[in-house]
Amino acid sequence: MDPRLTETWLRMLADGVRGTEDARRALESLGAAPPSQTNLSSWMGNWMPNASSAGRRDEESLEEFRRMVMESWKGLGVVPRYEYLRLLERSEELKKRLEEAEETVRNLRDLLGSKGTGEEATKVLDSWDKMTREALNAQAELTRTWMDTLGSREKDGTE
Repeated sequence: MDPRLTETWLRMLADGVRGTEDARRALESLGAAPPSQTNLSSWMGNWMPNASSAGRRDEESLEEFRRMVMESWKGLGVVPRYEYLRLLERSEELKKRLEEAEETVRNLRDLLGSKGTGEEATKVLDSWDKMTREALNAQAELTRTWMDTLGSREKDGTE
């Protein structure tokens, strides 16, 4: 890693912690979209134009910088805004599906209850309700596992 780039990045983080307006805006803009090669190159041109001793922004140096940014975020316990919004959307989608499933179960219970189908129908509905909840829980766990795996890959550099 280029020492000037590392030093500039660490200074920007320190300025951000101190509340410097430029550093805050730079860090917010960095977390607005996934850090692709194009995004990082453009961002570095705007916010860290003199960071590299050789002025290089080739794929390898951009990838090193991306890894450094991701590690910094993890170390600070920061979730980039783009990732937070994606997970928030997924959470809302799962909540909506759960509410729809619960409403369907209530409607079916009411319908079967009014027809006097008895205990057997209640058992079937309870089983269906349990399966729906288990499926949604499995999807939520899959999302958590995927996020953990993504974090491990980024840490190992295997992404």
